[in-house]
Order: sequence, then C-alpha cells, then structure tokens
Amino acid sequence: MDFKKKVKDKTIWVSEENLQNILPILKKEYQLLQQSVQNDDICGALFRLKDIYEISIKLPSILSIITISARMESDRAFVRMSETQLKKEQEDFLTGREMPESDFELQEKFSCILSRMVKEPLSIGSWREIASSIVENAGVFALDENLKEILERTLLLFQVKPKKIREQGRYEDVGNWRNKTIGHGTLFINTEAYWEQVYDLVQGLFLYFGGNGNTPLKEFYGQISIEKESDGSSVLKVGEQTYPISEYIYTFEEKDYFFDSYYSRQKYAEITNYLDAPRRLKNNPYYANIYSMLDGRKKSQRRKKERQITKSSDREAYACLNCAPGYEKPEFVLDEIRTFMEEHDRGVLHIQMERGMGKSTLAHELDGRYQRGILQEDLKAVVRVYHIRDMQFREEDPARDFFTALSSNLSSFAGGQLEMDNEDYYIDGKDIRQQMEHGGDDAPAAFCQYLELFRERYEEELTDHEGTEEKLKLVYILDGIDELGSNAGSVLDAIPDPVFLNALPEENHIYLILLSRIQDEEDLQGTAREWIREAEKKAGRIVRFDGGNECYLALLKKYLQKNYKKLSDEQAKDIIEKAQRKFLYIRPYLARGDSVMKADTKITAYDVAANYMEKLQKRYCGTSLHTLQLISAAIAVLGSATLREICELVLFTGISYDVVGVLNDILPLLTVKRAAGENRYEFANEAYGQYIFESLSEAAEEAVCRYRISLVSWFQTADWRKDDYGKQWGEYVRRALSVDGAARWMGFGETTEEYIKSLIRMNYDREPQTYYASQITENLRCDVLQQIRLMNYENLQILSVEDFRKVPIQFQKREYWYRKSSRLAYEYTQGLISHCIEHGSVDEWFQVFTADRMNLRYDLNAYSDEPRLAAFREIIEAWKEQESAVTFLVNLVKQDRKDQRGFFYGNSYGVYLEQLLPVVRDGALRNKIYDGLLDTYDMLADAVSQQPELGKIDQNRKETMLRILEMAEQQKELENDERISRIKKAVFWEDIVNRTIVQLEELAENITFFRPREYSDKMFFLQLREETLTKEQLKRYQMAVVRNAANLLEYLKKIFKGQNVDAVYHWLRESYFRRNFDFFPQKLEGLIVEYLELFEQVIKIYGKENKVERIGRLEDTFLFFLRYYDQKVREKSIGLYSSYIEKEKVDRQQKMTSWEKTYALYCSSGTFIAKKDAGDGIPIVVNRFTEKYLQELYEEDLEAYEELNRKIEESYASIHFRENYILGDQGCHFMLIPDYYNWIWVRYNRSLEKKDGRTSEELFQWLECEYACLLEKVTGMLKSETDLIHKSEVIIGIKKNSRELLHLAEMIPDEIATAEGTRRALLAELEELAEKAEEPGTIKKMTEEMEWSWRQ
Repeated sequence: MDFKKKVKDKTIWVSEENLQNILPILKKEYQLLQQSVQNDDICGALFRLKDIYEISIKLPSILSIITISARMESDRAFVRMSETQLKKEQEDFLTGREMPESDFELQEKFSCILSRMVKEPLSIGSWREIASSIVENAGVFALDENLKEILERTLLLFQVKPKKIREQGRYEDVGNWRNKTIGHGTLFINTEAYWEQVYDLVQGLFLYFGGNGNTPLKEFYGQISIEKESDGSSVLKVGEQTYPISEYIYTFEEKDYFFDSYYSRQKYAEITNYLDAPRRLKNNPYYANIYSMLDGRKKSQRRKKERQITKSSDREAYACLNCAPGYEKPEFVLDEIRTFMEEHDRGVLHIQMERGMGKSTLAHELDGRYQRGILQEDLKAVVRVYHIRDMQFREEDPARDFFTALSSNLSSFAGGQLEMDNEDYYIDGKDIRQQMEHGGDDAPAAFCQYLELFRERYEEELTDHEGTEEKLKLVYILDGIDELGSNAGSVLDAIPDPVFLNALPEENHIYLILLSRIQDEEDLQGTAREWIREAEKKAGRIVRFDGGNECYLALLKKYLQKNYKKLSDEQAKDIIEKAQRKFLYIRPYLARGDSVMKADTKITAYDVAANYMEKLQKRYCGTSLHTLQLISAAIAVLGSATLREICELVLFTGISYDVVGVLNDILPLLTVKRAAGENRYEFANEAYGQYIFESLSEAAEEAVCRYRISLVSWFQTADWRKDDYGKQWGEYVRRALSVDGAARWMGFGETTEEYIKSLIRMNYDREPQTYYASQITENLRCDVLQQIRLMNYENLQILSVEDFRKVPIQFQKREYWYRKSSRLAYEYTQGLISHCIEHGSVDEWFQVFTADRMNLRYDLNAYSDEPRLAAFREIIEAWKEQESAVTFLVNLVKQDRKDQRGFFYGNSYGVYLEQLLPVVRDGALRNKIYDGLLDTYDMLADAVSQQPELGKIDQNRKETMLRILEMAEQQKELENDERISRIKKAVFWEDIVNRTIVQLEELAENITFFRPREYSDKMFFLQLREETLTKEQLKRYQMAVVRNAANLLEYLKKIFKGQNVDAVYHWLRESYFRRNFDFFPQKLEGLIVEYLELFEQVIKIYGKENKVERIGRLEDTFLFFLRYYDQKVREKSIGLYSSYIEKEKVDRQQKMTSWEKTYALYCSSGTFIAKKDAGDGIPIVVNRFTEKYLQELYEEDLEAYEELNRKIEESYASIHFRENYILGDQGCHFMLIPDYYNWIWVRYNRSLEKKDGRTSEELFQWLECEYACLLEKVTGMLKSETDLIHKSEVIIGIKKNSRELLHLAEMIPDEIATAEGTRRALLAELEELAEKAEEPGTIKKMTEEMEWSWRQ
C-alpha cells in the first residue's frame, strides 16, 4: 500500500474549523506537519509528529498544574470557619473520629507531582506519569472537567502503536516509538518505509482532535484560553476562573514559551515554544524553592565519579548508539614499522601520508593504553601516542601540553598504572623533565633518559617477559608533525637525531615514530612544510605513502566491503574515487552521497563538513535542531568529549534518545577513541571543527558558557582533600583551557565573575601538588588574566579585592618577557591604572590596586615598591576629588590598629598615606593624613617594644618618619599629641641595639640546641648595621659575632671528628650566619683558616665520593670564606676575587693557598656542576682560579700542567660546552666563554715553544674551529629581519656574541682571521639584510647600536 499517498488524503486530516480554540502552539505545529507531508519531507514530518505528541501531553499538564497551584496558594490564606464548622470539628474531636484529611491528601499528591517536575529533567515518559497522576487525583485537586477530558484523551492518544520498520509488529506506544525512531538518528530513516508510521500517527491525531464522531477537542479548549490583561500581563482563563501563569508560561517577543524542565544542579528552568531554540530562566527562585522544600535536601557535595548507567532508560538509549565502522589495519604501514625495528636497536622513523589517509586513526589504534596488557600486539612493544592537535588552543606555550602529557601517557596502561615518585625523574641531580622542556642540546638526552626510565619500569612490570633474551622495546608516536604551531619548536628540539641515538648504550631500545603529511601537498602552509623538513633531519628513515599506493587502495576496498557488505567491487571502487581516495571522506560520503563532495574548486575537508552539516540540519527543526547544533559545538569547543561529558557538562541532562540520535547523525564526521572505559568523540579533522566555529558560532558560544557553568558548579562543591581531586582538577583545567582558547579563537569576549573567581581559586588556592598541575599552572595563570581583561573593569558583584590580591600585578615593562603571564600581568596592570585615573575616585578596582600593605622598616624596593607608588601618585594627582582616597586609606590603617594586623614585619597601608602628603594640598585632608600616619607609626612602636629585632629600621625610612613627625608637630591640632613622643621613644630607642647584642651573646652559648636553619635565621634577625652603632656598641657586637663563629667552629670540629661529615655539611651550606663576618676584627686569621681547612676537608671527601651536588651547594659559601681571607688576612689581594681592587693593593705573584687550589679543582664548574654525571668525576672548567693554578703548574711542574689541561678538555667535552653554551641557547655565566677562548689561545702560544701537551697545529685548528663556529652563529642570527626587530633576545644575543667574536679575532693568528676583517664581514651581513628589509631604517639604526657596543 502506498502510505505516502494515503497520508495525504484529506479525510484523515482535521479541518481548519475543528482547530479553532486549540492553543496556537499546538495548532501551528499541526499546520507545519501538513506542510511537511505535502512536501514529501519524511524527516520533517517525523520531527513534527514528535513535537505535536509532546505538546499534546505537556500543555494540558502545565495548565492543570497552574490551576492546582493557584488553589494551593489560596488555601494558605486564613479564612474564618463558620460556627457550624467549628461545632462539627469539636464533635469529631470529642468522639474520637478522625478529622478529614482532604487538605493533607491534596498537599501530598501535589507535592509528589511537583517533586517529579523539579527532581531531574523531564522525559516524555515523565510527562505521561505527571498527566496520569493529575487524572487519577482529579477529584482531590478539584480539577476542571475540561482539563480532565483533555488529559484523558491525551493519555489515550499515547496508546497509538505505530508499525515497526526493521522488524515485525508494532511499538508498545507513542513513547516507545519516539525513543526508538528518533534515538537512531535521521540517517537510518528510509523515506518509503517510514510513511506508514506517519500514517498511523496522523490517524491517531485525527481521532484525538475529534474525528469519527468524537467530541471535538476544540469544545474542551473552548473553555480554556491565555489572554492579555490591561497591564500587559498574561493570564490563564479556565471557565470563569482566572489564574496567574508567570511561573509556567512566559512571553518573549510576543511568543508564548512553556515550562519544559528544571535543572536543579545548574539552577535554571528551560522553557520552549517548539518552533525556536529553548530559553533558559537562570536562578528562578520559584523552582529553586520547590526543589529545596520538596526534596528535603541541602546543598550537597557533588560526587564526581564516573557515572554508571543504572537506569533502564539510559541503558536503552545507549543501546541505540551506533558503533563506528570497524577499523582495518594498514598492514603495509605496520610492516614498514616492524622492519625498521628489526633492523635497528633504536631510532626515529618518519612516516608521511597525505591528509585523510588515516594517520591519526592508525596512531590511536597502536596506542597500547587502549589494549589489554602491556605489550601492543602489532609491534610487540610498549607503544604510546601523542596527537599534536591536542595543542590546538594552547596559545600560551602550546608545547607544554606535549611535555605534561608524557607522564600520564607513559605511566598508564590497560588495567594498571605505574607508580612514579618525583625523585625518579632526577638523574644525577638533573630534573630530566625540565631539561626536555627547555629545549637545546640537552633536550634529546633528557628525552631518551625519560623514555628509557619508563621502558625499564615496564620491563620490571612485565613478568611474562622474563626468561626471553630480547629486551623490551618502547615506541613513542608523535602524530601530526605538520600541525605544530610556530611556538612549539621545543617538541622537535627534544627529538634525538640518528647520530645521537647510535651513541646510546645498547640496552636503550627506544623508538620514535613521527607521522606527518607529505611535504609537497598543495594546501600545506609554509610553517607545516618547515616542520616536516625539520622532522626529516631527525629521522633515520623516511617512508612516504600517497593516495595512489596500491596497498592503500586495497585497504580502502577491504574496509568498505567489510563494513558495508552488500557493496560490489565496482561499487567500492566508485566510492573510493568519489571520496578522493581518502578514509576521511568515505563515511560522510556513504551517509550523504555525492552532495558532500560538491565544491567550486578542489574539495577540502572544510567543504565536506559544510555540505554534510547543511544537509543534516535541513532534516532537523525546533528543539531537535538546537540539540544537534549544541552537541556539535560541544565537541568542537571541548576538543574531544565522551557522551557523558557532553550530557553532564554542556547539555545539563542525562543520556537520552535525542542526544544519542544526534550523535549517530554526526558520527561520520567524528573519530571515536576508547579511553578510560568510554568512547571519546572528536572531529576527525581540524577543518571540521573550524566549520562548526564559523557556521554555528552562537551554538559554540553557548557551549562555552555551559561548560563554564559546569566548572563553577563542580568547584563550589569539590573536596580538595580527596585523592581524586588532583585528577578532576586536571581534567577541568584542561577542558577550560581548550574551551577558553576556542572562545578567544572565535572572538567571543564574554565571561562571568563566578567563572573567574573559580579559576583564580583553582590556580592560587586549590592547585593540587601534582606534576601536571606544576606544568600547566603557567597556562592557567595566562587564562585567568585573559578572563579578567574581558570584564573591562566593570563593578564587581561576586569577585572581591581579596580574590584579586592573588593575581600578580606587574608594573615594570621588560625588554624580554620570560613568561607570557608576566606580560599579561603588565597589560592588566596598565589597564588597571588607566581605569583608576578615568574613574576619579575609590572603587573596587582602586582597592585592588592598593590591596597590599607595604613595609615601613626597609627602604623601598626599586623594582616592586617604587613603581607601584609612582603609579599610585599618578592616579591621585589626576583626581579632582582626593578625599575618597584619603578617607579610604586612613580607615584601612585604623581598622588594622583595631585588629592588630600587619605589623610582625612592619607592613602597613601607611606607606600610601606618606605618598599622599606631597600630592594633597587641602589642609583638613592633610591633617587627616597626619592622624593616620601617627596611628601607623604608633603601631610600629608597639611592635618594636615587644620584639626588639623589629627595631632595625633603614636609615632612609627613619629620616622619612622623623621628617613627617616634625611636620605633624607643627600642626596645631597635633602639637601635644602623645603618640609623637611615644613613637620617637620606641622606634629610635637606643636600648634596642643593646638588647640585640645580649641576645647574640646568649645565642653563642646555646648553638647545640639549634638546627642549622634555625641558627641561621636567628643570626639573620640579629644583624646590625655598623653605621648605626657607637664605637662601644660596635666592639661588643664584634665580640659577640666572633664568639658565635668560634663556638660554632668548635662544635663542627667535634662533629667532624665523629666522622659525621653530612651533619657538618648542613651547617656549612647555610648562608645567613656568614654575613656577620663583616664585623670581624682584622686580626682573626686563625679562625678563618680553621673554617677554610674544614671546608677543604669536607669538599675533598665529597670529591672522592663523587657527590657533585653537595659540592655545588657548598661552593658559594666556600668562596665567601676565601674572599674574606683574601681581604682580611692577606696583606695584599691575590687578584682572583674582584676586578675593582686598586692596583697597589694587589700582588698577583703570590702563590695560591691549598684551599684556593681545592676550589679550582672541585668548584670551578659553578653553573655546570649539574651538567656532568657524578660517576665520571668532578668537572673542571676554566676561570680565574684554574687559570692561576695552570700558570703555577706551568712554571713548576709541566707534567701536572698537561694532566690538568687534559682533565679540563674532558670536562668541556662532557658538558658539550661548544654545542650547548656557545652555539646553543643554554644559559651560563657569559664570562666563562672568554676564559675558554683565552685558555686555548694561551696554550697555542705555549705550544709554539713546545711547552704544551698538544702541538701548535692541533691548537691552531682548534682556534680556527672555534672562530668558524662562533662566526656561523652570529651570521645565522643576522638572517631574519623579523627576529632582529621583534625579538629582543636575538638582538641581545647578537651584541654579546659579536663582541666575543671580535675579541676572539684579536687573539687568534691573522692566518685565521683579523678583528678588522671580522668587523667588515659582520657589517656586510647587516648591510645585505637592510637592502632586503621592509624597514631598512630600523636595521641601520641597530647597526649603529651594534658598532657602538663593539667599541665598548
């Protein structure tokens, strides 16, 4: 039977006359249904039928609830009972008869209905239950007969049983049909077969509206209407009764919206008119009160564990979720990988494939985290994957995501987790995580060590691997090298090249597989080609596959015929060609046919997404269309998401048939990955997501807002003390960075205070102590600052000054910003200053600016304090009305005095008041400032009286305070103020010094009762300045210091004799106690010598034990004592400690002491101390000490001289000095490079006299090589105009390195180069760059600056 034709028969349609009186929303949907049927739009017809059936049950239910609710409200009013009623009640009481419970029954029944409405979002089944409850209790509710008739008829309507399509029989009812049909999505709707369902449902509506002799529905609705009152408000009229509808029906833009669901967790109600997108009513007190009252629950903590599907309706909905077509292994690619691993013990393999050929899918399928056991079955190795596209929105150092993901990627495996301690990542004192991330020549070694660390741990874990001769192999795959951003180069820096890998020990069986597109693809961007070329340099082998590869085409055919079994060879071949031989396009093509492959020019992934989504959206309408758009946007802004995350974090609902149906429909555009027991959905290509952002921008913006609401809701109830908090924190932050990055990418500039407050607290108050958190915190800080800027300095409602105190303020602009958060903080601070100036009075933002108390006791810090106060003065000077600032700050001071806060370290708001005095001219305001300052100084005086050590006030501060006190005394109102004399007596009380000396003397007698740090802290707080002491005080103070030093030395010698060298080490490494040695009398040589001998013994012991780190930590303190010996004990300095000593006070002919030789041999490496493996001995590099020692050996013992030179050569080689510190970007003390060159040059001159272990030819070649390398580095830095102009670190590096190059040219033989020739060569490079530059003037100006720096 032709149901498509039959359903158009007018006899099964209700006439326009019988639609009179029907509520407009129901009538309109019925008319739209007729249009869809007449237009042969099967999808539109099914969705309209779904909506009509939903409206038919929801509308009369809502109208009934309105009338019942109104009665309940009226029953709460007190109404006097008649005398007859009173007597009857008394009689019932006396006779023991139960009183009628109709009112109680009414309350109970209605409470159940309301509870059902607000407990959770409502499904169609929930609405049927509500309607049934209303009908069953119609008598109790005194429900209007017309409403009762409508509800009863509607419940009968829902018993219509449409015919099933894929199997025999009929659906149980309309609800069952709705869930099963809509839940499978529109892709499975066969236009012919489904017309029979449409016929069944239309016929049901015909009977519902009054066909076949039934009483027309319009008769019942004729007594019901929604009307406008004279004041513009709407009311419900049922018969003669009028009811307010404000809580259930709303009017927007002359359209009526009806209550649909309440979302208790997010505290909003959703309303709909079915024709447009739903609207949200935020923080509606009516529903919140109902929820609180009926549910009997206080705000409970949300339990954020993995949601288990327990409700049968959820399980049924999940059952409708389609599986992605089965994966087909590309054995031809796997064979290449296996061959490479068989032929090499370790290495880097670069596989290149065209876009859309399945690189990312291959990578995911190889990821061992999603397979059973530890070994990946195809490669028989531990395999982990990182997808570069995960960096998409990480604009703040996107490479950081790669490094932070390493630990979680490598440590997790199916069924377990490797337990790693923080110490595991320290190898020979180096944190290999930091070395990887910082890039440079150390990064490859650190990366290899990192991978080898996990390979060894898995080898221990893999018990069934025991007994085999083969070593366990580890493979790390980087998918999408061409997708690296411009500032993510440190990822490739960490990849070792073949030469480096071949030098590794044999047991390091680690492999890196780099996946990228082919370099000559047409649509590749320039940066992508550059990254591919860089990756090729790292690879030991490069393999390329294009779309014409026979094995690949055979794979496509096999994939099609396996998943779509009815396809013939010819059909499969045709589909492959139409899909342009790309896996990426096959599924969209199969779902929508030729229409998805239409484009004006060559088809792109963006075109495929646009064609697919535009066609798909035409099959949806109303709320279903809104759901489709919102789910698509959710996946785009989150980057990847599970079905649970989509529902809970964005849709605010449970898993429903509607959601599953939508997901099924967009599945051809998605990649499905298995992770942590759930499928994760993400767009299969970045161009798909780009289309969503551009064409569904409003939906994407709403998805951003919804996720932010979810984050706020989670954080408000999260328990940071629980074990899983760190993981949850990481997940929410990761998603927030992705979502906020997407918002910035779209230009979406909205945010909320609640969201910013949550981010601030998550960053500064509740950040977990995890490695992931430590690595991602910089990105989070940047995000916080970017969110704050979106507020545009509007009035604060939720955020407070205390919240903003946690956010850093940056006053000084730097030439180079080491952290992006510092630059953003500077921009935020400048905006804050501008706002305060424009606003002209105290507001919340001004309070943010002055939130920090400042120190009264010490001189202002030139870096932090003075810029803040300069900005403060700039703001106040610009204000016409200054009284608000004076009053605000004086009140803060008085509140501090009341609360006794801020004065342990002398911190106060009074410093701001001091700044106001030169600015404020009004006499009354100045007196107010003086009063506040007297309170400030009086509090400091109280603190000093209680704690004498707080009396150490810097001289400049004393002078400022005295000057202000003198000015205050001149004011008539304050001339007899007792506070002034009290302040002078306490703050400048001479006895403070005496009491401090007494404490120092007592400390000397009780050293053994303190731990090293405690003792150092005590000494620090008991320091005094010589210029503040009298001669007698200075003498007593010196004696107390000497007694401490002597007693401590005796104590340490006693410990050392007991062979407890480690205990001595902890004392000697402390720095605070040594500062008081400046007060030593001149003639205390014995004490200094004994300390030096103790240092020497400890360092030599550690040297024998190769405890490099401990020596490194003693180096600074040891040097201090050596310098002190040189200055205080020697008659003249040996000239090793400072370049600024007058010549007559230096005798460079003196011999080095044994301690200085020990320093040269064990402590010369300084910066490089951690760069050397401890097992290889102590590294020695050239500095003033080693130069002096070499000179002495040259004069006295040539054999020892040559041996020391040999050790120095080995040390420079071990730390890769040239590669890391001359050619590379590793930081070091720049003065060590001249020392290095000078050492080679001196040896060359000595070799000419045959007095060096190397020949003059060898050293000539060495100098020649050093010059060539440095010249290459400098000229390489002069190649880019952009770098030279816009990168401050480049110009700084050029200046330093070019100066060093000229210095080297002056030393080396003229046969290698001359200084003048070098200068001309550099100027020629700059001139050539200027000729090609867009801004030649700027280049020429920089050339002048460079020449000036050379002359210096």
